[in-house]
Amino acid sequence: MLEAERQRIDQIDQEIVALFEARMETVLQVAQYKLDHDLPVLDSSREHLVIEKVRGKLNNPELAPYLTELYQTMMAQSRAYQSQWLDHQK
Repeated sequence: MLEAERQRIDQIDQEIVALFEARMETVLQVAQYKLDHDLPVLDSSREHLVIEKVRGKLNNPELAPYLTELYQTMMAQSRAYQSQWLDHQK
């Protein structure tokens, strides 16, 4: 039982990694747009909307604070990646 659940987690982690890579590739497209239009990396109103939207998709409301923290962390990493990429464009 435990081993089967761990294997399921491993499969889910593999999917998460692929989705993370796709998200970060898209982040660079957003960074390019921001560079072209002289926009700041941080758009806190957009981040707030994203968090509210994903929280609304939860089936289990008990997970809301954990999902919020996950997205805050992921968006912080996205900003860091954008900033690093933008620094190399200058």
